Amino acid sequence: MYCKLTIKSSENIVLPFQYNHLIQALLYNFINDKEYSNFIHNKGYTYNNRNFKLFCFSNILTRPIKIDKQSKKFVFPEEILICISCVDSEFLKYIFQSFAVSEKELRLSNNQAHISNVFFRQDIQNYEEEMEVKTLSPITVYSTLFSADGKKKTYYYNPNEDEFSENIRKNLIKKYCAFYNEEPKDLSFSIKPIGRIMEKIVIYKGFVIKAHSGSFKISGSLDLKKMAFSSGLGSKNSQGFGFILPKNEEVL
Repeated sequence: MYCKLTIKSSENIVLPFQYNHLIQALLYNFINDKEYSNFIHNKGYTYNNRNFKLFCFSNILTRPIKIDKQSKKFVFPEEILICISCVDSEFLKYIFQSFAVSEKELRLSNNQAHISNVFFRQDIQNYEEEMEVKTLSPITVYSTLFSADGKKKTYYYNPNEDEFSENIRKNLIKKYCAFYNEEPKDLSFSIKPIGRIMEKIVIYKGFVIKAHSGSFKISGSLDLKKMAFSSGLGSKNSQGFGFILPKNEEVL
């Protein structure tokens, strides 16, 4: 399930280039249930000592009207649009509740704003054996390795490497197991890049993350395809990575 969220201010919305943590904090602030908030923020769904938040969000999909390179900030118009997907619809319930209280203000960095519109959609209507998808936030896939002296090193995979697809497949299986407490019957899944793929460097709370955006072809298990659309592809989904939609689907 996913929703399109429109946030409106009385003036231009100004945000730093690296805004992922601000959107993530905003989504957490929508949750007014203390027990659920603690669960989704601090733990999430667990499988083999791995925790998964099982939600994802896109980049801001509204084009900035100005890019201030000196201050490293985007100047957006008064309305901005983002998309949010999740496995558990409970998460989106709190966003709708915040929208229902239309006069409730929210703070996004130094901007005062409110939710002006929420559009919900239950699921992708037509799943095919092979589907072309586009990223609305870049996909990151990595492994933590150790050098000869025992120091940790993060290796980020390129979409043309076999490990990129295989790690995504294993990650989707773990997410499925974490939510449903069982393995999917079909464990097959693959992803291949189509055309030009762009590398993106994102700094999240001081950490440099390499990710890739563009168009991809996915195939395999229906259950894992559904998990891919609802939870995101790859790692760090709750930090704003791996949001996908069918390539021919319009967002705005």
